[in-house]
Amino acid sequence: MGISDSRRKGKGCKEIHLNYVLVWSGVEQNQRATHGVGFILHPDTAKNLTDTVCISERIIKITIRDKDNTTNYFQVYAPCNDSYTEEEKDRFFEQLSDSISLVADEEEIVVMGDFNGRVGRRRDPWTAYLGPHSDRGTECNYNGHQLLSLCAEFDLVITNTLYQHRPSHTQTWYRWSDMTVSSQIDFILTKASRITTVQDARAVPNAGLDTDHRPVLMSMTGKTNWNRRRKLTHEPQINLNKLRKNMDIQEEIKRKITERLEQEDTRDKSAEETWCIFRDTLLDCLKNTCGKKRHGKGQRKATKWWNDEVKEAVREKKRLYKVWVKSQTQEDYVKYRLARRKSKREVKHAKDASWKTYGQELSELCKRSPREFYRSVKAMRLRDEPYNPTPVINDQDGNPIYEEDKIKQRWEQYFRDLLNPVDENSSHIRFNPSYPEHTEPNILEEEVRRAVKTSPKNKAAGVDGIPVEAITACGETGIRWLTNIFQKVWVEQCVPEDWRKSVVIPIWKKKGDKKECSTYRDREIETRIQKANSVNYQLAPLLKHPNIPMETKARLINAIFVPTLTYQCQTWTLNRAQERKLTSCEMRVLRRAAGKTRRDRLRNEVVRELVGTKPVLQFIAKQRVQWFGHLMRLPTTQPALRAYTTRHSGVRARGRPRRRWIEGVAETVRAHGLTLLEATHLAQDRCLHLPATPPQA
Repeated sequence: MGISDSRRKGKGCKEIHLNYVLVWSGVEQNQRATHGVGFILHPDTAKNLTDTVCISERIIKITIRDKDNTTNYFQVYAPCNDSYTEEEKDRFFEQLSDSISLVADEEEIVVMGDFNGRVGRRRDPWTAYLGPHSDRGTECNYNGHQLLSLCAEFDLVITNTLYQHRPSHTQTWYRWSDMTVSSQIDFILTKASRITTVQDARAVPNAGLDTDHRPVLMSMTGKTNWNRRRKLTHEPQINLNKLRKNMDIQEEIKRKITERLEQEDTRDKSAEETWCIFRDTLLDCLKNTCGKKRHGKGQRKATKWWNDEVKEAVREKKRLYKVWVKSQTQEDYVKYRLARRKSKREVKHAKDASWKTYGQELSELCKRSPREFYRSVKAMRLRDEPYNPTPVINDQDGNPIYEEDKIKQRWEQYFRDLLNPVDENSSHIRFNPSYPEHTEPNILEEEVRRAVKTSPKNKAAGVDGIPVEAITACGETGIRWLTNIFQKVWVEQCVPEDWRKSVVIPIWKKKGDKKECSTYRDREIETRIQKANSVNYQLAPLLKHPNIPMETKARLINAIFVPTLTYQCQTWTLNRAQERKLTSCEMRVLRRAAGKTRRDRLRNEVVRELVGTKPVLQFIAKQRVQWFGHLMRLPTTQPALRAYTTRHSGVRARGRPRRRWIEGVAETVRAHGLTLLEATHLAQDRCLHLPATPPQA
């Protein structure tokens, strides 16, 4: 479905309610919200989306490919015939013409939207492009003439003028105050060679969309053969909360695993067989004792405010709208307006109540269960993530691949070649056959016990489905079995099949051709400020809502935004311009949380005091000094200290000397009344501690 005059800023592609996909193109974020075009795609259709081009705030193009052909859909919103000059209208149609001309001859074209143009009755020389059932009551205006010229240039036909319908199914625009004033200004165009596949095209009355335009629907025949979007299912996971919180369950699991594993004899079994016995026994005991739970995309319903009162108010508004359209009386129009006002009021009250309840839930989770608190916030952030359909990938010869199975095979081949390079220089290496084999000492249980103890908890399991908490629950029996497995792997020089598998997610670098595998990376590395702005956008519904307590907002900022902005800040060398950019990014999110703007003319210190946070530059300075202390305590053989103490020789380039990292450290310790030499001596004894804020001069 195409949308005109959406008034949505920016451009993008994201998944919305019920897995539908919204694609939009609008004005820049710093401009007034006007114009805007977009598409809403069915989940099955979105699976075949291969390309999106945001041409301007008035034109957007998407490319959808099925088994037989490729179709380019253009959604447009033309300038109004009376409000804009002819130069602006000509510029729009020239831009549209240039965009259509870039489409390959063998690909199909569908152009639709609000052209704000009347084409009048059928006449020469437009009989090949205009049907016999156009709006006969009006004359062709400037936009209409430009539209017909566009049809003649690319051999396009206006489909909703081909079929005879009643006026309510041909007129696409009605004046709100007087439903007797109407015209036909919204059209769907397609190639003349494809006109035999069009069954019907008409306006849809009584849609109840609170707009003076009516949707235009075109029906077509032909085999689309869509690649059905596979329903994403979240596999049930072991309920580890019971394992963490209940000591009785921990003892029961340890007893069951010990009883079952002691009955197994693995002396004559390989490492693969021993691992499979250990894995299956452990998972079976965990399932029977702890049970399973299913993790969805989000625990909170997206439309939680949709209750019976809102549903009834919206239903009554739609009913009165149909009554008014049919009767055209002033009395029914007043009733419809009152019902529309009431429905908007009910929706607003329901949304406010829902946000208030959600804010109270977040506050309670923040105090009671931080893990559940961050999970709830993460579910809210996931709704604003952009939609990434399966992209078209080129094969090794540069030819595009559209089938999903072949795309997976291409990725498999690419990562196999990338992660398993052949080193031609190592071909001359020869191993000494006289060297005794397997002379290394055995793997000790203490080494395995230490590794299990220091492994991070609350992490996702691998392909085998065994989390670290499950291995810890096995006790000494699990340690003995793991030691035995590691020893067999070392002797046999072959690891189990589960250990060979991993999940790799390719992420586009946002540079180069998106169809080339080499422009992707297996992890995302972006600049900190861009990443922090993305977090600010995702947290915006929570930060700007008045029903979320300020304490909860401050915790969100300190736990999500600040770590994202200051990742690896210990090694940064900042100049004044970069410091200003970091402060600007920080204050943007703080003002949003405080409900203030720059027009309120509040100093940064006042805004920080309202939210309850410290300056991010102070945090960066403290992290830098901590890394300096760690660096001073390193042995002289460590690469980090050697890189720090190395002095490069040669001729310095022209211009002012670049700012060094140690100068930032010196400024920080000097602000606290220390010299760099004194700070170095204090760091050796782990006595270099800086207060939260430097003393005032």
